Amino acid sequence: MSTGDGKDIYREMVTTVRQRLTALPVSSPLRLAFPASILDDAARRIEQAKAADLEYGPWAPPFSVLSEIPEAAVAELDEDLILVLGNAKSNKVKDVAQFLGTPAGRKVAEWYGGLFDLWARARALKAGCEVEFDAPLPNGRDSDMRLALLGRHVRVENTVIGESEDDRESFQSFLVAKKQDPAVLWHRPGKFDPLGPKVPGLYHNSLRLYAKVYEKIAKKLDADKSQCAADEPNILLVSFAGAFVHPGEPGWGWALDELFDNQPSMGRRILPPPHLTDISLDAWVMFTAKDLFRRGVISAKQYDARIDDYHRVISAPRRVGGMLIFKNCTLATARINYNATNESSITHAEMAELERIFTSTCGYAV
Repeated sequence: MSTGDGKDIYREMVTTVRQRLTALPVSSPLRLAFPASILDDAARRIEQAKAADLEYGPWAPPFSVLSEIPEAAVAELDEDLILVLGNAKSNKVKDVAQFLGTPAGRKVAEWYGGLFDLWARARALKAGCEVEFDAPLPNGRDSDMRLALLGRHVRVENTVIGESEDDRESFQSFLVAKKQDPAVLWHRPGKFDPLGPKVPGLYHNSLRLYAKVYEKIAKKLDADKSQCAADEPNILLVSFAGAFVHPGEPGWGWALDELFDNQPSMGRRILPPPHLTDISLDAWVMFTAKDLFRRGVISAKQYDARIDDYHRVISAPRRVGGMLIFKNCTLATARINYNATNESSITHAEMAELERIFTSTCGYAV
């Protein structure tokens, strides 16, 4: 029965999620890992807030997704959790379903990152691959997966690029304005952007991709802190997740060209005009080193070490044999790094096999 207060659709969301969780077996990892507090908080907010304030959330990602996807997709998510948990190392089991606890108001990257990592691992298993999860490296780090691929092993790292802090701030300002004027539109750059943000757009996208890749290949610009093996090919799976990013935007491609160039690149000698952002990999490395020092993340001694080790830092992408690019969990494109080291180089046949493994529909990735 309708209450007439405009909130019934949101109450139905809570009911739907409760019913779907209850319908799962008592041993279901999805049912066990889904925090009751998320549903309780959603129900409490629905009763306390005005109906107009509920229209744009924010809702906890696991709550909104489980209320939206088909029942078959809920079952698919549970099946993938069972599959990956059954093959996880004992010290990593608790990490597999941790993303299901992502609350409202937190960075949704935690949700998208966990979801994509789960899907990629499940895909490798469903494709019949011989796979080791969280395969250790000599430097103490590990690779998300080590796959047997056409007679040899490759390392695979999963990562996600989602909304930026400036995206969130700008969108929240837009929502406040939209409550007053439903006809108002949101775009970036625009009047809703916070003061002094990193300028949104194609150039900024290039810099974000550099940062994301270097988290994997040389954390804090330290070439010894890599999640890449020195003696096996390394592959990056990069998912562009959420509403604010798309892999087809040119800025990502410009960065990928630089990353897969034969660095250090001679092209860096042609400086851009002063009014344009220098998006060369060289400029990003130098800026990042200074920024890490300025923020106290690295010491003066470590800064000097990064500069002294410049050639290894800027050539770190040569440890990546190729990259598969996704929109959420749907494969969009793939690139081979023809300047990879001999040990990291992959063949076209190997890339085709990787595309086969990671090409699949995913009902729960929305």
